[in-house]
Amino acid sequence: VDGVELPLLANAGRLLCAVTLGAVLARLVERASWLVGLALVAGAIDAWSVWSDSGISNRILDADSGSGNHALDLVGFTGPVVDGHALFTLGTTDLVFASLFLAWAHAWRVDLRVTFGVLVASVWAAIIWASAADADVPVLPVMCAGMVLLLAGRSFVLRRRVRRWNEPPVEAPAP
Repeated sequence: VDGVELPLLANAGRLLCAVTLGAVLARLVERASWLVGLALVAGAIDAWSVWSDSGISNRILDADSGSGNHALDLVGFTGPVVDGHALFTLGTTDLVFASLFLAWAHAWRVDLRVTFGVLVASVWAAIIWASAADADVPVLPVMCAGMVLLLAGRSFVLRRRVRRWNEPPVEAPAP
């Protein structure tokens, strides 16, 4: 579906495909360390793709290329339009990883409200960063950093709980 002619249908199709792919990938990630490693690698690749002159995302976003806007319409998930311009554009890979993170969090019983909040906050942080810097900012590295911080914080809290359970009980002093 051409994103220019039917943007709502194109976004719905991209969203459905991304959610499905993310859920399938989440079943393959068996450990939190795998998820952290995947997040770091994917975030680095996306940052390189947007900020490097030879990156594909940079080429698509380049205003000088004649097919840049049409290609962006085909691979991007566009946000609400304000004054004739989309408020933001997420790459399809951003949606795949958001779905992967949510599906993994559900499977591993990480609080979904917290995970969803981290993902939404990271998207808005990237949007604010892009607006303040007046430059293209990749969302995926910010989203991945948010997930890594969430998992690190959760791991720290769980380790403290385990340490408390393993400590010998404190006996009350004799009267």
